[in-house]
Amino acid sequence: RPPRASPPAATPPPSLSLRPAPRPVTLPFGGPRREENPTVKRDTTESGDQRIALFIDFENLVTRTGIAPDAFDLQPALDTLLEKGKVVFRRAYADWTRFSGATQRLHDHGVELVDVPPSTRAGKNGADVRLVIDALELAYLREHIDTFVIPSGASDFCPLAYNLRQNDRAVDRVAVRESTR
Repeated sequence: RPPRASPPAATPPPSLSLRPAPRPVTLPFGGPRREENPTVKRDTTESGDQRIALFIDFENLVTRTGIAPDAFDLQPALDTLLEKGKVVFRRAYADWTRFSGATQRLHDHGVELVDVPPSTRAGKNGADVRLVIDALELAYLREHIDTFVIPSGASDFCPLAYNLRQNDRAVDRVAVRESTR
């Protein structure tokens, strides 16, 4: 048997550092992809570099802001988002039997419509819950999406925004000019 080595001298435990985290690194064209090196992040501060997911709470947006569903125009919001980056995911949630006049315009902008029919006699549906689940699922499965935009007429999505920010995603708010409330 080989002789046992003496235990190393005791080292002090590592201390916590409260220094700010280093800035994200911009990867050169052809560099490693984010999936290959999860510790390297893209720098999305430059204009036009963000990968954006758009989740529209259509039902709350039109009912709480006073916008007529038939007059809903997504193009100005899309133009603003396209200045920031590429909108790689577009989805709108509602009971589309109530808002059939808006469906064609949304389809024309490449928005996937998620039908959430009423589940109670009062006409309530689970659109908010479905939107939250889909957004979190996308955040966990698609790391290249770094910005989430959630237009809504409700403040129900504050916990979602907080969770997305905890997972290093940016969350943008969308204001509605024609809002009556």
